Amino acid sequence: MGSIAPAAGARKLHGAGGGLRLMLDVPPSHMADAPRPWSIYQTGIDKLGPQDERGRGAVAVVIGTGVSRHPSLAKCVVDAMDFTGSRHGSDDIHGHETHTIGIVAGEDVGVAPGARVHSLKGLGDDGTGSDETTAACVEKAIQIKPHAIN
Repeated sequence: MGSIAPAAGARKLHGAGGGLRLMLDVPPSHMADAPRPWSIYQTGIDKLGPQDERGRGAVAVVIGTGVSRHPSLAKCVVDAMDFTGSRHGSDDIHGHETHTIGIVAGEDVGVAPGARVHSLKGLGDDGTGSDETTAACVEKAIQIKPHAIN
């Protein structure tokens, strides 16, 4: 059986179990001049309504590794709490939760940029955590009464 070469701008990745995925390294040409990241259009999020209205009034809690200061998160993060005792407090040294909050509500790239996000750091600076810190974060999240918890 012959192999099929990926289109220009794509690359082959071999996944677990021998599966094959194609990843785009560049945006499709019809999206290259788009005013927002091409991933917004690729996922269809742009069809959910005007960007400035998506998520308005919604409250989310993201439990993870903390949150770093980033311009696209300045309007959405309303609170950041550390449950780990990290010497860095609620700052995200690992990077995972900051990335997640950007997907949820980042100003130009988020699914719901109008949402307000509470960051609860329950995982340490190395990305690991304990049952105790996770439970404490979940208990706090319930007190906040958000529309969504991640």
